[in-house]
Amino acid sequence: MSFLPRAPLARFLLVGPFGHALGALQYELLWRMNPLAGARAWSTWCVSSALGIAWIHAVHCRFTFGRKLGTHYLAILPRAYLAQGTSALGASLLVLALAHVEGLHHLVTWAAATSLASALNFLALDRLLGNTPGSA
Repeated sequence: MSFLPRAPLARFLLVGPFGHALGALQYELLWRMNPLAGARAWSTWCVSSALGIAWIHAVHCRFTFGRKLGTHYLAILPRAYLAQGTSALGASLLVLALAHVEGLHHLVTWAAATSLASALNFLALDRLLGNTPGSA
């Protein structure tokens, strides 16, 4: 993508707001459909994360790292779920603590958890695609 900077970290930072906006929309839609009142923030976060890993992985492969989608995307998708799922698990514990223990608003906890998971996911995806941190 010629209009994006060459460095993956710079592209990640440019693509990030787009991914966050779509993620917030997805999270809010799932929040409204979630019937689990007692664990709503945490359960919505978990479902949203599971769905989001697939589509944000495609976005990052294509735009952040400049790879064509197809067999390569499908080949590393299971590893992306493993790596990004691990960070999502840690972020899920953060959501659980902030929303259900501390009582913070669900969108505040979503933003905090997403920020944490996003940084970890960039590092994991960068390694999965065979890059070194900050390489072009």
